[in-house]
Amino acid sequence: MQMGLLGIIGVILLSFAIIILAILFVLSFVRPHLYKSCGIDTTTVEGRVEFVRPEKGTPYLIKRKSDGSISDERFKILTCTDMHINTEASAFTFTVFSRFLDKEKPDLVLLLGDNIVGHADTVMQEKLKNFFESRKQYWGFVLGNHDSEYKITKDIKAAEKKGMLSEKDRETIVAAGRKWMFDTLSGGTYCIVRDEGGKGVFGSGNCVVNIKNSKGICQSLFFFDSGDYIYGVRRKAFGSEKRCYGYIRESQIDWYRRRLSELTAENGGIRPKSMAFFHIPLPEFQKAYTAVKRRNGVAKRIYGTNYERVCASDLNAGAFEAFKSSNSTHTVVCGHDHKNDSAIMYKGVRLMYSQGLQYDGAYNRRKKARFLKFLNKINSKFCCFTEGVSLFMVQACGSVDIAAKYAQKEDVFYGLEKYYDRAFITDSEK
Repeated sequence: MQMGLLGIIGVILLSFAIIILAILFVLSFVRPHLYKSCGIDTTTVEGRVEFVRPEKGTPYLIKRKSDGSISDERFKILTCTDMHINTEASAFTFTVFSRFLDKEKPDLVLLLGDNIVGHADTVMQEKLKNFFESRKQYWGFVLGNHDSEYKITKDIKAAEKKGMLSEKDRETIVAAGRKWMFDTLSGGTYCIVRDEGGKGVFGSGNCVVNIKNSKGICQSLFFFDSGDYIYGVRRKAFGSEKRCYGYIRESQIDWYRRRLSELTAENGGIRPKSMAFFHIPLPEFQKAYTAVKRRNGVAKRIYGTNYERVCASDLNAGAFEAFKSSNSTHTVVCGHDHKNDSAIMYKGVRLMYSQGLQYDGAYNRRKKARFLKFLNKINSKFCCFTEGVSLFMVQACGSVDIAAKYAQKEDVFYGLEKYYDRAFITDSEK
């Protein structure tokens, strides 16, 4: 009787072990593309980077050889998104980010929104600017939906105490808050972005910067302010929420087309190839991922995947169609969706998420993911979180190779194991 009971327990335990192994085996195939080699050379080509602000025309970056001549070698861009720098706990984020920069040695670093969250003073802004200035690292950024949210909310509440606000009053406060954040964070010797949109163009920080070599413009980098929220529009994914995310407006698309014409003239009549950077994804990001899952031939996955629905706006002014028809913009890069890291070729345009480092503050979505972290400890192939950085290798001919660098696969956590295990640092643990 006792042996029979032990046998039953043994069978149950064995069955349980087999089920666990089967789950781990399946998981190892769920994300195989995360571990596929990008197959490209991502080493940095030596050369001194210079940022030139001409009196007329578009600012540009070039690389010079040791003899002072212009280099035609490839140019390396590193992007990171959604760092949500919020408190002194950001030490972990800055440490991991620094190690990525030390390893990759990029020519240019771009932050794709939600860079600073929750501070209406300039403490964290100065900390971020000084980080790049001290490294003598050229960098740029776009605004996310959270960057200036604290100040905007505070200013709206103060205005409401004085009386009812009209929709126009609210829009004025929002625009002022975003302009404040952009103006506070930009500037300095090594920051390349500025607000060139001008009157009538929505947002703060719309601008373009060229990468040039001896042959002319090899790549134009467009930066867009994708806004924060649109009120009075019921968000489809959450029917009770009476707002949706922002989007690239008609005035910005008109500005983009005008600037493309000007760049073509600057480039001797040849329309340059270009990339677009902003925070909130376009609605076409969801269409692209759906097409990948349906395998209908419209889209092709390059790498990565989506683990949450694309949080795009419910409004669409036609930015994707403008990019698609431009005969210029071949790569569109955003942030915003922390769990997504897909790169998809959709109707001739690469739609991709930048990797990010979400360790600081309330928006760290993996700090409570105990089971996933347990699987990651067993073997990162069972569960690889999407944090890291993305690389763009701009070739002399204007083509761009892309690669994802996942933090779990890189040697960036040494000495930080206890913080990595918790996935973030609290104020009491700094």
